[in-house]
Amino acid sequence: MSKIVLSLGSNIGESKLKLADNLKRAIHLLKEKVSKIVTSSLYETSAVDYLHQANFLNQVALGETNLLPLELLSFVKGIEKKMKSKKLIPKGPRIIDIDLIFFNGLKINHEGLTIPHPEFSKRLFVLLPLLEIEKEFVDPVNKVTIKSYLKSSLYKSQKISLLNLP
Repeated sequence: MSKIVLSLGSNIGESKLKLADNLKRAIHLLKEKVSKIVTSSLYETSAVDYLHQANFLNQVALGETNLLPLELLSFVKGIEKKMKSKKLIPKGPRIIDIDLIFFNGLKINHEGLTIPHPEFSKRLFVLLPLLEIEKEFVDPVNKVTIKSYLKSSLYKSQKISLLNLP
């Protein structure tokens, strides 16, 4: 079994409850091929890179899978397709986005798949939820703690807040 870290986000829906439902549905669908899933709380975050869009709800999930990295990528892209998520604008609005952040401590540079995810250390919506569920997590490739990444000043423009839904 390979240990994995996934980041999930959604910003298309009529309400925060609908966005939360999008994330719940994606986690439910992940359970077909990913076991022992542990999820963070939900976080409301401002958009990064493409700024002219609604805020996201984000969540991080840890789990285990028997899939190989490219099989896992294909599986999560299949979930996005099943949920009718379309990326009409790169880094733009979407019903669901699932990114592979870490895969069993491997470093992978393949067309369409880079692990660790090349942007994870610059994203509060990955780092804070990951820290919540794995306080002593260490980037297995670069040997840097999540806490160390968070000490960077890269995040001043990113807004993030823990979301409490009924």
